[in-house]
Amino acid sequence: MRVSRPVLFAAFGLFVFAGAVANPLLAMAERVWTDHIPAGPPYMKPPPPARPMSAEQQAAALEPIPPLEPLTVEPLRIEILAEITRLKAGERDPQTSALLDALGSLYGGELAGPFWVQGRSFNQKARIAVGEMGRADAYAIDPALFNLPSMDIADSADAGRAELKMTLAVMAYAREAFGMRFEPHSISLWLDHKPLLPEPSELLPQIALAADPSEALRSLHPSHPAFEALRQAYLVATGKLTPEQPKLSAQFLDGPRRKVGGNDQRVAAVPPPPTPKLPDVKTIEANMLRWRWLPRDLGNVYVWNNIPEFMTRVFKNGELIHEERIIVGQSDQQTPVFSDRMEKIVFKPQWGVPNSIKITDLLPRLRSGDTGVLERRGMKIVENGRTISPDRIRWSSTDIRYLSIVQGPSPRNPLGEMKFMFPNHHSVYMHDTTSKHLFRSSSRTFSHGCIRVRNPRKLAQVIFEDVQGWDINRIPKLLDRRAEENNEIYLDKPIAVHNVYFTLVPDGRGGFYRLTDVYGHDKRIIEALEGRSLEWLADNDPARIHKQRVAEIERSTRYRSPSYPSSSRRQAFSNDGATFFLFGSSLGAPPPVAAKPKRKARRRTIQPAWPPLFLYD
Repeated sequence: MRVSRPVLFAAFGLFVFAGAVANPLLAMAERVWTDHIPAGPPYMKPPPPARPMSAEQQAAALEPIPPLEPLTVEPLRIEILAEITRLKAGERDPQTSALLDALGSLYGGELAGPFWVQGRSFNQKARIAVGEMGRADAYAIDPALFNLPSMDIADSADAGRAELKMTLAVMAYAREAFGMRFEPHSISLWLDHKPLLPEPSELLPQIALAADPSEALRSLHPSHPAFEALRQAYLVATGKLTPEQPKLSAQFLDGPRRKVGGNDQRVAAVPPPPTPKLPDVKTIEANMLRWRWLPRDLGNVYVWNNIPEFMTRVFKNGELIHEERIIVGQSDQQTPVFSDRMEKIVFKPQWGVPNSIKITDLLPRLRSGDTGVLERRGMKIVENGRTISPDRIRWSSTDIRYLSIVQGPSPRNPLGEMKFMFPNHHSVYMHDTTSKHLFRSSSRTFSHGCIRVRNPRKLAQVIFEDVQGWDINRIPKLLDRRAEENNEIYLDKPIAVHNVYFTLVPDGRGGFYRLTDVYGHDKRIIEALEGRSLEWLADNDPARIHKQRVAEIERSTRYRSPSYPSSSRRQAFSNDGATFFLFGSSLGAPPPVAAKPKRKARRRTIQPAWPPLFLYD
């Protein structure tokens, strides 16, 4: 039968349409139809043919396998682990819980311990260690903090508890020796030393296997002569030690020489020297605690910046090789107390203008059209290594906080000729200054946290010659007028830097130089030692208050009504030797304009406030 072409095309189209509609059904039908077909096993690569065994191998294969010996764990270790589990279940202190975890790994490994108990009695090393810990008051530590075990053990279960109690007492003694009763930064964020307590796997064998456990325990305390001088003063002040009688002076009144054993009226005229007056016991304890926070190894060469003394010193192999006056931070912008390493010296440094000056001093002038203020002050805007002209920036809408404004080397640069860098999260370093007259003051708290050095060239010479072994004649060339700016010279031998806070310094004659507690750290530490709540101390911490104030400035509105320069409102202030003027101003965006007639609301995309946009003409 012949079918016309249109009918054929229509039938074909209907077939395609029906197929498209029924395609899922067809696929389902196909899947159902194939369900009865078994899927064969997955392909497996046949194993390689076995190699023929020798007669010896065949004989060995036929021999019976000896039974494995059952794993045995000594009962004392089982009791110790059971006691650790019991204590861990009821522990809420994170530090103690972490310590119990470490002890569980130590005792559970069967590679170390038990350290103190043998059978049902303490060994001799444990008895010696307990005796030494009972004398901890000689180091200004209360032995009651250790919860020392008695020397009597009733049964095997009690032996496990006794072993663990002894171990916890030794760890508690070590925590006190390293000043870890509380973290330094819990008292103030400006106290940023981080004591490193030995791990239990290191400390316990060190004490338990020592020839003299007493000496091993005493070695946990600082060994510096200044700490020992404070300890002796503490013993005398608390009545635990009789003070040494001062030696008579060898100086006599003028007159003829007399023989030994002769009588002379001038002898009676020589006054005995008075016994040095001891500092307050709590002040001694506070200074001892800060020694505990320091690294036990200060370094073969180190820089020692004692903040209350306003002095920097350089020591090499225990000998003083340089000392100089310094200026430290103000009471509300303190120089932090911490240890780090000096890595480089920057010659002819650039100074990064801080946000406080950018916002309050530069921004009002730039908005008023005075774009030449940067050039007059030797400042420039830098982005990705290139200089941006201030005329290209829309100052009415740009947030100046996110612009990098630097001041090059000049007589007005507050960093002076060089800066000594020991990178840290406080952004604090040592540097030169143009305000040399401030070094004549007896109390030198003038900076914004950094340490200003009176004679930085001499300090650089000491570092070059005595530490690095370099030619000091390089220094004048690095500071020459045509020398490279911001030239970073990395040290071959990094130098330890310790920013410390000691108000009692031994005078070498059995007494102490007593320095003013300029930042109040003595007062706060004493309050903590006497039981003052750490939460209260944190709430009243000047460092935390300063941090909150800075955060409030950063969060301040971009649409605050600005106050532009006026002679009646400006206030002069000094920042590291340079004088600027404060003006109230908004941080970036212009003030709102007068309201326009309302229009029909429409949906629009809100641009995020971060990252800030720098608009250039």
